[in-house]
Amino acid sequence: MKTWHGFVNGQDISATEDDLKRTRYFYPDNNELLSRISLLFRFHIYALLIGASVDPASVFLSVSELESGEHGSGTKRGKAFKRPPLLGLWHKHYVPPTSIAHNHHEGLKKVPVAQLIGQGLGTIAAGLNARYLKRAAAQKLTGEWITYAKHDGKNYYLSLNSHLEDEQEILDTVLQHCVADFPDLPAWIKASKPP
Repeated sequence: MKTWHGFVNGQDISATEDDLKRTRYFYPDNNELLSRISLLFRFHIYALLIGASVDPASVFLSVSELESGEHGSGTKRGKAFKRPPLLGLWHKHYVPPTSIAHNHHEGLKKVPVAQLIGQGLGTIAAGLNARYLKRAAAQKLTGEWITYAKHDGKNYYLSLNSHLEDEQEILDTVLQHCVADFPDLPAWIKASKPP
């Protein structure tokens, strides 16, 4: 039986396929959708839950948006990667707790420092919250990536990734682990690349 290994926040995480199956209650009750979620994606959910206390609901909110075409999480719509090596794959943001501070920072970039000086902490906090909600309403929240492939009008969920990860390593990992789940994945990627 295969054992999966990874590091989250410096912690070595390992899981067997049985461990991954036991986390089934985190997933939507939709067997057709489950058939399009790779074991690598499931391991990433497990590792984030164990190593970073990330609620899988933040991931599945974005998956739900991709599946329904609706948008309520405040993140950008899913889109194709524009350059190699991930050209032919797609990504959508999900917002783990670690991305909230980054989104607050993005909301403050255009606020002059002089505007903040002399304001009370409550006023600054209210302003931060208002800017965060404004970014969410404009679907400008950023976070980490759900990496997926498209084939025959359906999304195939491959992995969860950080902006800090090397893109070639993301592709190599996806191909190493996800072809077992989706044997035609290399052809799907090739077919999704622009001419």
